Amino acid sequence: MRAEDGAVDDSVLVGRSVEVEVLETRLAAAVAGVGTVVLIEGEAGIGKSALVREVAASAGRRGVHVFAAGTATDRGPVQPFALLVRTLLSLGPPATAVERELAGLIGKYREDWARWSSPDQTLDRTQIEELLAELLHERAANGPSVVLLEDLHLVDDASLRVLERLAAGGAIPSTMLVATTRTVPRRPELVTAVAAWTRAGAAPLEVPALTPPAAVELGERLLGSRAGPVLRARLSAAGGNPQFIVDLVTAAQESDAVVADADGAVELAGGVVLRDLNQRLSARVAYVGHEALALLSIAAVLGSSFMDADLAAVAEMPEDEIWRVLRHCSAAGLVQARGGRLTFRHDLVRDALYAGLTPAVRRDLHRRASRVLFEAGAPAAVVQEHLARADDLHGETC
Repeated sequence: MRAEDGAVDDSVLVGRSVEVEVLETRLAAAVAGVGTVVLIEGEAGIGKSALVREVAASAGRRGVHVFAAGTATDRGPVQPFALLVRTLLSLGPPATAVERELAGLIGKYREDWARWSSPDQTLDRTQIEELLAELLHERAANGPSVVLLEDLHLVDDASLRVLERLAAGGAIPSTMLVATTRTVPRRPELVTAVAAWTRAGAAPLEVPALTPPAAVELGERLLGSRAGPVLRARLSAAGGNPQFIVDLVTAAQESDAVVADADGAVELAGGVVLRDLNQRLSARVAYVGHEALALLSIAAVLGSSFMDADLAAVAEMPEDEIWRVLRHCSAAGLVQARGGRLTFRHDLVRDALYAGLTPAVRRDLHRRASRVLFEAGAPAAVVQEHLARADDLHGETC
């Protein structure tokens, strides 16, 4: 089975029994007439969309109406109210008075959304917000429903203002509203909307990393075979992120690096470079911003774990500035504190960032690291390893 370059398919949803049970309980409450809101949060690639698909499938089996617009996009400008209009307006001709009025107002600006921003359109903006909220209640009046709002971190501010307005009235009876968002970045409009729903009693559902056994199971199900020890170690290096596991398996298959061993397990062939894996992983974490990626790339030179003081010295930055950026990286799930040191959560990502450094920059950073670690009293073998890499004109591995 070849893994596709994208979200993990429902057929390989593993290690999420606790999260699925929480969502099933909330769905049952909506079917019974109780309103409920669930905010699914987690790092990029952790499987938020897979859980949303599970909710949609379960709701479909129960005959519950599902309203969804799909995931947002990182590219291009987003029109005002785009998320809620795509989610709630019927694809066909408007069927109710609320739909007709809303469609008419939206149509006024469809060709020129710049007019919508002008001060004299305040009344229309307020009216659209009120109509979208009314439409959501109208949908709920037709029986239990599930409203799926994905990627709140990417959606338009106008939709977020409608959600904030809705929060003032609390959960809608017979409606399960499920929203997903990354842990970072959090622009002010999103923070305000999430805070409003939190005060209204929304249930937070933070999606954790897969356990090592679940990570290996996911990889094996994608491959359709039992994994050998080297491949199991690489699957574990994904730090429990399902998307990174998909990327690893896809790159291994596309590079013809998967071979069968004598015991019938599949293994990574020695000496084969996994095509495009580093570029894919670097792109996956680019949302944390250039400043964070630049600092993590320097940290990658120090190893899988490092001391913040050493990183500050190698990066030639004040420690308080280092911590400001590292807190952002920690919230994104890329690093974590462990016993007085910091570690990369995903060695695959650390490898990708290291590989992204030019050879000249990499040698210079190793030279700086050798000096910093020598002065800090690190073992001679560690210092010598950095010196060797500083003098290596051809080495590309970390």
